[in-house]
Amino acid sequence: MKSRLYILLVSLLFSTFASAQTVSAGLNQEICAGETVTLSGSGANSYTWTSSLSITVQNGVPFTPTSTGFYIVNGYDASSTLVGTDTVTVTVNPLPQAPAAATSYTYCQFASSTQLTATATSGHTLKWYASNGSTVLSVAPTPSTSLVGSTTYYVSQVNSTTGCESSKIAISIQVVSLPSSPITSNITYCKDASASSLSATASTG
Repeated sequence: MKSRLYILLVSLLFSTFASAQTVSAGLNQEICAGETVTLSGSGANSYTWTSSLSITVQNGVPFTPTSTGFYIVNGYDASSTLVGTDTVTVTVNPLPQAPAAATSYTYCQFASSTQLTATATSGHTLKWYASNGSTVLSVAPTPSTSLVGSTTYYVSQVNSTTGCESSKIAISIQVVSLPSSPITSNITYCKDASASSLSATASTG
């Protein structure tokens, strides 16, 4: 009799513990459009997910939501009994538009150049990149004109609230060589002779 009572008490305690398990969907998350997110449940043995966006979500598998929505996780114990549910919200922030900027400049070799400029939307900050498109510059670049050729810099803008970054604008810098000197000839006059107008021949173009 005592052994049966003991088994009953243990079963009751185990059942109470199982029903009291806390299933968690994790913290709410905030991402920028195009980024991936991973949802992982805790507090149970296995999990299934459903979404307000009617998209398939697997526990611990990254996916890319296209809009803000909430996700419900169901947690199950080893015997596939539902032990709890929880909800998490994933906020998808839109990417800002690219800033306004002139996209090309042409300089003569050795000419003075000015620092590049762009106009950010209110509530955004500019982000400048070197010619490789990945190295972030602390300030807007000032193009060098010492060598003939072309260089491209890039600029984007970042939303100061969400941290989301726009696409990059390419700004092309073209440095052209100085033209050659015109062709002239020396002229000799006798004293008091009539002089003609001076002339020179420019290179083609």
